[in-house]
Amino acid sequence: MNNRRSMPRRVPPKKKKKNNDLYVFLFILLIVFILFFVIRCAVNMSDKKTPGEVSAVAEFSESETTTQPKVIVPAIQLGDEIHSKYAVFYNISRDETICEKNPDTIAFPASLTKIMTSIIAIERIDPSKYDDTIIITQDIIDFLFRQNAATAGFEAKEEVKIIDLLYGVMLPSGAEASIAVANYVAGSESRFADLMNEKAKELGCNNTNFVNVTGLHDENHYTTASDMAKILTYSIKNEMFRSIFTRMMSYTTSPTNIHEEGITFSNTTYIAFSQNNFYMGFIIGGKTGFTNEACLCLATYAVIGGNDYILITMGAGEGDNKTAYHVMDAVAIYGEYT
Repeated sequence: MNNRRSMPRRVPPKKKKKNNDLYVFLFILLIVFILFFVIRCAVNMSDKKTPGEVSAVAEFSESETTTQPKVIVPAIQLGDEIHSKYAVFYNISRDETICEKNPDTIAFPASLTKIMTSIIAIERIDPSKYDDTIIITQDIIDFLFRQNAATAGFEAKEEVKIIDLLYGVMLPSGAEASIAVANYVAGSESRFADLMNEKAKELGCNNTNFVNVTGLHDENHYTTASDMAKILTYSIKNEMFRSIFTRMMSYTTSPTNIHEEGITFSNTTYIAFSQNNFYMGFIIGGKTGFTNEACLCLATYAVIGGNDYILITMGAGEGDNKTAYHVMDAVAIYGEYT
């Protein structure tokens, strides 16, 4: 008999139960990864368009992004409600012609010519030379006397600063100042007129031809209201030109060898309005013109409601300057269309 005491059987310890939550988390993560991979593959496949599809998309995109063409509003056609035979009223800020009358019909510009004379001189003369002097020759004075042309008041052999001549061209419409500046810049009036015609072509003025710098009548010296509007629109953007063109108050030149106290100029546009009891309102610059053939002409510049406007009127009246028809037209057009 085996007296050996039997030992109780040793039961091995049970393994710890794995965390079920961990398995669930890993399973979900695997599913998410698989779904992500499948979706990405599908997207990549859809992006691979045929050449035809790519072209179609490009054309659609281009058609959506192309700037829409500007809607051109036809200009109002003026008739007998104004005295001028030719007119253009233009909003510079909006690049829009508001109203017009025979805008492309050939007309004589008279002293509106001096707008082009002035801008060419300003562009060709270095501002550092403005205090240099030019001598007014006897030939200039004699020629203009025979033509009964308007002058600024300078005399033969007078030594005048260039800056004063520039003001003399525009404010009192001085023909002697115009010719003196032209001779200084180009050597002669005819060569300066060539420069004016070059600029006219550059600006798209296809119905314009200048043969002089003063606007004295010549059958071959002509423009249109539309071309004149282009010239003024270009010129008014020049700071020096605008400063002179909008000088409504008087301007006194420097003393000269003949006029010890200088000469005081008044703007002919201001005179035309004030002498006829018309209020200029928002008009801040202008140039008048008159010959028997051209009749009354007027170019004005106004700023109204944040917009810049120019008005060109030509051929007002019947060959005399006794009645300010050009001023009446300006007042009427600005009043009606602004």
